[in-house]
Amino acid sequence: MKSLLSPLISLLNNMSYKAKFLLIGLSAITFTAFLVYNIISVNKASVDFAKEELKGSQMVPAVKDLLLETQKLRGTTATLLSGKSELKPKVDALQNSVKDKLAKVNEAMKIGDWKVTNELSKKIDSDLNSLMSQSLSFSAKESFDKYTKIINEELNLIVKIGDYSNLILDPALDSFYMMDSVINKLPSMLEFAGQVRGKGAKALASKDINMKTNSDLKVLSHAIDTNFDALLAGFQTAYDTRDSLKKDLDGLRVDLVNKVEKFNKDLNNHVFINQDIEPMAFFSTG
Repeated sequence: MKSLLSPLISLLNNMSYKAKFLLIGLSAITFTAFLVYNIISVNKASVDFAKEELKGSQMVPAVKDLLLETQKLRGTTATLLSGKSELKPKVDALQNSVKDKLAKVNEAMKIGDWKVTNELSKKIDSDLNSLMSQSLSFSAKESFDKYTKIINEELNLIVKIGDYSNLILDPALDSFYMMDSVINKLPSMLEFAGQVRGKGAKALASKDINMKTNSDLKVLSHAIDTNFDALLAGFQTAYDTRDSLKKDLDGLRVDLVNKVEKFNKDLNNHVFINQDIEPMAFFSTG
């Protein structure tokens, strides 16, 4: 090693002090420039990451609104097809509302302009419009199942937006758990609840609360509870990471707990035990 460095040492020994200080200065400048470049690169990556997250946060609400409206249309259409013909004007109004929500989703997709999300939103638009034009020609079960398939596509669209916008990849632990709740757990829980509402209302309308219906509803009810427990665990982890979140979000958490408990109570009392509630009144409880 000494022999390798000896030419450099000899060069330095023969340099004047002015030249040595200049060399040291140039080395410091080069090292500083390297550090600045890396800091700028990291900051630019952080800014780009945040820009993509902002896109996702603007796109998800539009799909969530469509999801909720499609769930209402699914349940109301199935209830109509189970014998409640007076719901036809309500179904017509919901179809118009779904078309309005679809238009807003298509507009929101331009924010991210990712090929995967654009293609999926176009498929949802085509599938929904096709189904709405002929949904009353199916049986209640067929209609319900076809709408459920499209709702699963809407749930998948939310997940894809979360992936491509980096929302689900946030490195901050508290933000990660909040985004996981918004992108994964809450939409899934809402869909399980939507299926309970729709299937429960359909069964009440057709007066067909049998053993299979009860079993299906209990499985879905258990899925709601499982997702809700995971959702609350995520809230707690976020609170533990950033204490100020509890002040901002605990009111929402308490409200969700109360609503889920009431929904489970209504399901047990008015569907499993007594069947003493109007179909659409039960549908509205969720």
